[in-house]
Amino acid sequence: MSVGIVGYGSYVPRHRIKLEEIAKVWGADAPAYKRGLNLREKSVPAPDQDTITMSVEAARYAVRRAGVDPARIGAIYVGSESHPYAVKPSGTVVAEALGATPDIHCADFEFACKAGSEGMYVAMSLVKAGEMDYALGIGADTSQGAPGDALEYSASAAAPLPCTFCRTRRGRHPGGRRRACTRRPARDGPRGRPGPSAPRSRPRSPRRAPRRHRGANRTRRGRGHTAGMQPGAGGRERRDRESQTPSAAPPAAGARPRSRAS
Repeated sequence: MSVGIVGYGSYVPRHRIKLEEIAKVWGADAPAYKRGLNLREKSVPAPDQDTITMSVEAARYAVRRAGVDPARIGAIYVGSESHPYAVKPSGTVVAEALGATPDIHCADFEFACKAGSEGMYVAMSLVKAGEMDYALGIGADTSQGAPGDALEYSASAAAPLPCTFCRTRRGRHPGGRRRACTRRPARDGPRGRPGPSAPRSRPRSPRRAPRRHRGANRTRRGRGHTAGMQPGAGGRERRDRESQTPSAAPPAAGARPRSRAS
């Protein structure tokens, strides 16, 4: 059994505010903040948006991408540092909007900037333990900062971390739909080959150099071919015949014998 992410989604509000507008109110140096924070603007929620509404939008994308029935989700965990209610959990509202009720386990997490990842970890652990087939971990925030603080220029609003986890056997959903939960490394190299950031799943076997016949680079004197270019039995017989000293042909009748130059 293996556990992996089968669906993910995100949501960012459409509204923006530029750093110059915030700096104008406090009489601050906007170019200095832009250089120091490397930011130009930040996202802000609309008057009718909060952590719950953004979580619902992002979770719908995650469930749609996973292609699963929301009723099969066994747990929903929402991690945030800006829950709209002090007592009422955000997860129950998200579960009701998704149609994952009534048989579901919900809880809210608060852990500053890592609340969303903690919710994802618990969701993955429950699926790995076999308590449920699917679980949803969400991270969303409408972050705030003290007036005039650097966080006021950078803390924005978004729901970037909804992930649906599932437990699989041989790359299949529990419902029978084929989908690998553990994805292969991204292939960003040329012609689909793994790039430097994506190591190969299996080591490449060493490539053997082509075997060259013995004496392939030696040219016999007085011959117009290269010795050893015909491997096999026929080639060996040809080399054997060439290696033997040819017998001298008998001189023709009446021909004068030619003397060899010393």
